Amino acid sequence: MSEESQELRQYEIRCAEQQNLIELLEKEVKRLNISLRQAQAHNQRLTAMLLGQPPFPESSKQSASDTKKEDEENKEPNATPNTAENASSEDNDSCKGQDDSEEPFDFDKYPFPEDNSSEFKSYKEQIAYECQEFLKKYTFPAFYNEISKDIIGQEDGLKKMLAVIYNYIHTLALGERPEKCTAVILTAPSGNGKSALYKSLSTFLKTAIPCLVCSRKDASRLVPSGYRGQTVNSVLADFGPNEKHRNEQKFGILWLDEFDKIRFNNDGGPQVENQLLTYMDGITEHYGDVTFDTQYLFWIASGSFNETRQKKKQQTAKIIGFVGSEKNYDAFDVITREDMLQTFSHETIGRFTLIVSFNRLSEEAVTCVIIKMLEDIYKDLHLDTLISKEYIDALVKEANSEFGCRDLYNTLYETCLKAYIEILQGGVYSIDDNPTVIIDGPNDYIIIDEDIADQIRYDDNNGGKYM
Repeated sequence: MSEESQELRQYEIRCAEQQNLIELLEKEVKRLNISLRQAQAHNQRLTAMLLGQPPFPESSKQSASDTKKEDEENKEPNATPNTAENASSEDNDSCKGQDDSEEPFDFDKYPFPEDNSSEFKSYKEQIAYECQEFLKKYTFPAFYNEISKDIIGQEDGLKKMLAVIYNYIHTLALGERPEKCTAVILTAPSGNGKSALYKSLSTFLKTAIPCLVCSRKDASRLVPSGYRGQTVNSVLADFGPNEKHRNEQKFGILWLDEFDKIRFNNDGGPQVENQLLTYMDGITEHYGDVTFDTQYLFWIASGSFNETRQKKKQQTAKIIGFVGSEKNYDAFDVITREDMLQTFSHETIGRFTLIVSFNRLSEEAVTCVIIKMLEDIYKDLHLDTLISKEYIDALVKEANSEFGCRDLYNTLYETCLKAYIEILQGGVYSIDDNPTVIIDGPNDYIIIDEDIADQIRYDDNNGGKYM
């Protein structure tokens, strides 16, 4: 080969190398631009959240399918598919950490939910889209206003709870895997808003983000794997696949009620606690063809934690030289992490990012709760009611007891039901007469006609004794 031919060949090789380098640089620049746009969009959304504006303005709208298309464009053209050997290796790696003692769930027992979103190729893509639509529609103040309609007098605690839930939804909207499991402890005496919060959240999110699961389990009834009963892995049941995406778990909120009673469960309470902590570490579990990544779940552990308060009271009594066994603790005493270590291990408390306590209700808040209870009773029994302000004052004192407002509802309902039965049995009035019941105390009531009730309401507006 002549020298000219050799030089030409070397020149062609250098040109090819330079062209390959240029292509690689162009791909890297494109990848960096995409990452920069994502970072800018992320910062823009966070700023919008803080300002109470929609995090996804129309100008920056990008669907999950668009993101996936960009990823496919940036994929290496020479990438080869996994061989059977590689697939086998990946399966073995993904099974690390699986507990052989866990009994797999038979998800065929659970009916598949309706799925009308055939345009989505994966559940992850669908949930990202729905969360984006949610964030465009609801700023945090709007989200708070929707949920707070049913939660009275717990503004501070409710804002903390909803803020971390809103951030969880924002993470899913970005299509990102949470950095760690988000777990919150909610403490409050019975009848002070824990169940009402779950009901309000699940009802609202079922419409706002249909793909997002809200599941509540009674933690006090859980038993370790291998025992007969509701085993720990049953908490994942509601996060199984739907009909369209049969091999994908669902994401959402896992609410463990009565969490404070786990330690006092005679059927292996400490083992239950340890197995739940393993899930909260963010592990991967395999049930048949379904792979569960528990890091995608939002964990809420609720309870009264009265045993913790009692131990705190006894510890204080020992310090001052007096020990009593009676229940003389304050049901609304704020619980700290240090207090919970009297009952739970460091490992348990360390898993929870936040501890939220619902506070004692003010007199105004309790009055609002009572009025709402009477409205609910009207919806149930279709019975108008008036209640004396003197009786309301007595109920306010009872509301902040260990049993909370739930006991108030039972007392009011029982009184109204007796009046309702008397009307049905054909006393002075019938249902068609639109009678009103005046409540002066437990089982102390008077049935009056509509005209007298209207006059009493008018007097009440002028400083009367009923409302």
